[in-house]
Amino acid sequence: MDGIDKDFMTAPNTQHAIRNTNWFPETAVLLIAAIFRIISLQDVPPGLSQDEVLNADIVSFIRQGQPALFFREGFGHEPLYHYWSVPFQALLGDNFLSIRL
Repeated sequence: MDGIDKDFMTAPNTQHAIRNTNWFPETAVLLIAAIFRIISLQDVPPGLSQDEVLNADIVSFIRQGQPALFFREGFGHEPLYHYWSVPFQALLGDNFLSIRL
């Protein structure tokens, strides 16, 4: 870097740009959106779709002690989502909210 000006490579005040950012508006919008989404999660849309029932069924298999890397019922998609859903159904029970979370 013989011919390049080193002051050109570093812009002033970039080291502290992230610390000086006000995160409140973004956090508030995300929190309000999450509240609106979770409030009516059991009611909208009404009923469960076929995919939600299938996912709940696979999660119940895992909870009953039948873990697997491939679930025939899921048409072969990856089971990570189902393993991630197990704690929600264990804590909240078998209802619309736990299935949709």
